[in-house]
Formats: sequence, C-alpha cells, structure tokens
Amino acid sequence: LGAALFDRGFIPFGVGVTLYAAAEAPPARTFAGIQIRELSPDEDTAAFNAVLLAGYGFTDPAQQALAVLENEELDVRRYLALVDGQPAAVASLCVRDDVAYLTGAATLPQFRGRGAQAALIHRLLSALPADCELAPVPTAFASGRQRNRDRQRFLGAHINTPRQPHTARPALLPDPRTARSPFR
Repeated sequence: LGAALFDRGFIPFGVGVTLYAAAEAPPARTFAGIQIRELSPDEDTAAFNAVLLAGYGFTDPAQQALAVLENEELDVRRYLALVDGQPAAVASLCVRDDVAYLTGAATLPQFRGRGAQAALIHRLLSALPADCELAPVPTAFASGRQRNRDRQRFLGAHINTPRQPHTARPALLPDPRTARSPFR
C-alpha cells in the first residue's frame, strides 16, 4: 500500500497512534487550581474554539476549520479547563453506542505541564455512561499528548501513517514523480 500511495504522489508526513482505555470511572481525585466546566450545547463556543486552535497551533485555515467542525456535532460534549480562573485547555467527548471517543484535546502553551489535560481526561472518563466499554483517543506518536495518556494508563491500539499530496511536501523530501519508492 505504501508503494502504491507513493507512486500516486502521496508521501508520509508523520506517524499517528490510536490509544484506548477501558471506559471506567477513575478513582476520585482533585486537581489544585483547576476547574473543569462542561459547556452547555447552546453555549457560545468562541472560548472553546479559541483555546482549541491556539493550543493546537494551527495556522492553516483548512486545519482550523476541520478542528472546529470536529467539535461542533450535536452529540459532542465540550469541556473547558480553567487554571486559576483563566481558560487553559479544552477536550471533547462523543459517545456512540458503547464507545466514548475522546477528541479535541488542546492546551494553551503557557498552561502546559500544570495538569489541565490530566484533569480534563479524568472528568471525561468520570462522565461516561455505564454502558460504555472503550475510550479511544487519536494522537501523534511519541508526542506530549501520548505521554500524557500513557500516564493515565491508555494503551496503544494501532499506529498509522498519514499521507499528503506531494505538492504539500517539504523541500527536503524527494519528489515522488522521480524518486524510487522506499517501500519496494
């Protein structure tokens, strides 16, 4: 498959991983200075989206639009973490059948390392319906997000290699129209 995609002009641009945890409520815990607030479905999402986009660091309008769209479905529950009263991090939860998808996790750079994501994940896992069995979360392989989830006992389900058209390739990568596929 890798060779066929390469031959058609698609090159790898990273490695992703899907992690999962058993969908069960974690033991009670407090997070000093951190308040988690679930946003109501009719609440303005401007603060959520501002933290989401700044936390991800997206500058491409298409990335920004997709990140916002992912969290605007009717069945998505949005959460905002406040650190010392300031918006600091966001995460979202979408439950379908017996699977709870944890998505939209981002922290503003100045609040990283203060436990906001740990508090959000704790809250999301605590909010799961009793019939949920699994809680997967996508992330970048070997990233800070993966390390955060590892500390919360998430396990690896699979690794994937996202691809992009050669026209978006960095200058250091070979041109797939003339280079030989490394997958052969």
